[in-house]
Amino acid sequence: GESEMESIRSKLLCNKEQWLVPWIRKRGCNAKLFVKQSQNVEMAIEMATEDNVDWIAHIDTDELLFPAGVANLDIRELLREYQPRDIDGIVLPNYEAVPETKGGVQDPFVDATLFKCNYAHADKKTWKKLGGVVVRNKSLPNFFLAYANGKSIARVARNRLRSNGAHRFKFRPISNSPSSRQRFNEVTHSEAKILHYPYINLDESIKRLRNCCPRDVTSSLDAEKINQTFLLDFDRQAFVALVLNGEGEDEESERLEGRRRRAEAWYNERIVFEDVNETAALVHSGVFDRIYAPSLLLKKLSQK
Repeated sequence: GESEMESIRSKLLCNKEQWLVPWIRKRGCNAKLFVKQSQNVEMAIEMATEDNVDWIAHIDTDELLFPAGVANLDIRELLREYQPRDIDGIVLPNYEAVPETKGGVQDPFVDATLFKCNYAHADKKTWKKLGGVVVRNKSLPNFFLAYANGKSIARVARNRLRSNGAHRFKFRPISNSPSSRQRFNEVTHSEAKILHYPYINLDESIKRLRNCCPRDVTSSLDAEKINQTFLLDFDRQAFVALVLNGEGEDEESERLEGRRRRAEAWYNERIVFEDVNETAALVHSGVFDRIYAPSLLLKKLSQK
């Protein structure tokens, strides 16, 4: 059960490491989630080692691993490119799904085909210029609504691989073996990517934000608790706009409808890209990308 898992997590080595200790001390949903993800990765590495698994990655339920650039989109083919043992991890830059209809889409992996490109795969000058335009036009704190540092697939090195947060891996130092290679060697794949689908649907976004924050937070003036709960600026803004200002209890239906309209307007203005000419220009420039393969594959599978 969960209590048994908590007991196992409490005894992990990573709990004593400098990079994770500050997060353990923090309060709030996002910090707890980051700690639990890091601990789960550590546990998964142990299980992968016991089962002689070759490679490991941490992929969330709102993400797809998209092995572009290899035959038949076969992840095994991608990993065969890195048979030399001096490559320990493969970084897959993340692309972020963009809704194109008001209120978002109902089936993210099928309905969403527009993505914000990662800096690592784009022309740097164009990305900075037009990405900055997107940020200003949408009044966003950053180009991506969520994370931007990608995720890595790591080779399972017996007794050496460790979690380095929820997105990366590293080696366990071996102090009594000075000849052993200490540096964890990562390479960034030029085409493969993680497809991330945050804020792709208004109602799901509201539910996630509401479930994350304590119930006693009822006003944007409660800034300290909001800041403790959410690590990202955009999450804080979205919580205030979609949950605090967008919902209410024991109010007249007319007032509730007004709150809902304000939430929808904020979501559509900040997150949705409805202008087909604008999106076509951003795709043409390489700042956005149009990716159809996941949608087509899932549609095909659903027909069987």
